[in-house]
Amino acid sequence: MVKLGARSTSVGYLVVGGIAVAGTIAGTLGATAATTLGASGNGGLITAVFLALLLVCAGIAAPWTERLAARRGPLKMFAWAQAGVAVSWIITGIIVATTDEQIAVLLIAAPVFGLLSGVTAVLTPIVTRTYFDKTSIAASMS
Repeated sequence: MVKLGARSTSVGYLVVGGIAVAGTIAGTLGATAATTLGASGNGGLITAVFLALLLVCAGIAAPWTERLAARRGPLKMFAWAQAGVAVSWIITGIIVATTDEQIAVLLIAAPVFGLLSGVTAVLTPIVTRTYFDKTSIAASMS
């Protein structure tokens, strides 16, 4: 039987996680639209470079995340990374909206997005187990 307090914490985690995922999706779609439309005929190439930077940096973050989480704690590390993702997208969005150098800003920001997203991707299963079924990672993630 699940206690009421535990259930509300789990629901809160799902709501915040859903908002984080929706924000990342919206930011990525907006960024790829900006790189595609703002590249004067080289939209596909610039978009590919943006996504490659993002994904390569996420891959670079993955092996280091476990070591950092062991030192700082997985929940704290996850919270900082999620906050970093949100703040970096907000700051980048403001800069992109107020400058003529959207492509340069996005290409500079892509590694930051990638590193922070890589950390959250590695820690999500660990953190999810904290709020749901502690015995089964498959049950927690589903």
